[in-house]
Amino acid sequence: MLAACSGPVDFTPEEFRSPEESVDAIPPEVVVESSFFARSTDGRHVDVAGAAPSGLVFATPHLDGRIGAIYVGSTLDYDVAQRVERVSPLRAPDGYTFVGFTAQAGQPAFPEDSDHPVAVVLNADGTALPLRNMFGGFARGSYGVRWEFIVACVPVDGTCMLEVTDEGKTVKVDLLQGVPAVDDAWTSNAGFRDRQMVGFTPAGGVFEREFTTSPPAGIEAQTGLFRIGYEPANAFLAPWNPVHGWASQDRQWLTVPMNARIEFEVVAANIELDLPGSFTYRSVAGEAMPLITPQTITTESVLRQEADVIPTFEVTGRDRSASLTFNANGRMVVDYAEIQGVTANFSSGAKPLQFEVVYRDGPDRFV
Repeated sequence: MLAACSGPVDFTPEEFRSPEESVDAIPPEVVVESSFFARSTDGRHVDVAGAAPSGLVFATPHLDGRIGAIYVGSTLDYDVAQRVERVSPLRAPDGYTFVGFTAQAGQPAFPEDSDHPVAVVLNADGTALPLRNMFGGFARGSYGVRWEFIVACVPVDGTCMLEVTDEGKTVKVDLLQGVPAVDDAWTSNAGFRDRQMVGFTPAGGVFEREFTTSPPAGIEAQTGLFRIGYEPANAFLAPWNPVHGWASQDRQWLTVPMNARIEFEVVAANIELDLPGSFTYRSVAGEAMPLITPQTITTESVLRQEADVIPTFEVTGRDRSASLTFNANGRMVVDYAEIQGVTANFSSGAKPLQFEVVYRDGPDRFV
């Protein structure tokens, strides 16, 4: 009978046995130092009892994150403590409190690199605690980890700010209040927090217009037809880009690849298109928005596939729709067999090509 038992048998009467401690007993609580700071970066979500849901997005040109929840309290339970590599429940020292938050990775508009670094710190009552390599860094189209949990001790009457410095502007979030510091940096980065997709109706169209040469005396003038087709797609809207820097306050850069196709009939010309004079972007209110770059492009470079027509406008970024109109203007020359560079001019009326620009909310980046 004894041989069949799975372990030793205790024959001591129950009333004389010593109570045994459970192997799962939670260790006693530990009071942390006032400079306590910890971070969980394994990518798993940390559920902190008593934390207040947030959903506040902090986004800049090269960083994209969202605060899941914010915790302000005097204790961290055993499960949370384990996630920051502590072996006991934690208590803040007298006069101090824990301030912690979960952060979820999104999708930055531009990948961070050595030429465009991002500095992220937790400012705990004036002490800057660096948060290096936030979300494990961005590579191959995604961040290394999806979630982080960050916690520090601050005086009960102190301050605690999440600060992100990117391209000369510092976005700040007051973690004790759960609100951003609404200043120039916060306002300037609005387009990175609330991403918009850009569409065009119709999806494509063709503009055409006749031109006539003005050759020297004794050479016959010729009339040809210029035709350019556009299929605008993959437009990009952002308040900052590496070419133009920051847009003006309450403005964003709209860059539109037009996917131009060019052809001539009867006679070919090389046209230097005046793009600010050819494109007109108007807001819903009728305000014309300036075309910034490029100022000119030649039909020859497009035909040779050396360039595309890709205008960048400075727009409000607040409209749900707008209009984009094209009516070709520019200088042109035609090469005759016997003479090169003969001046030509548009010689017929034309029906401008018009697209409705439609803005819609981008997909959820935090899934």
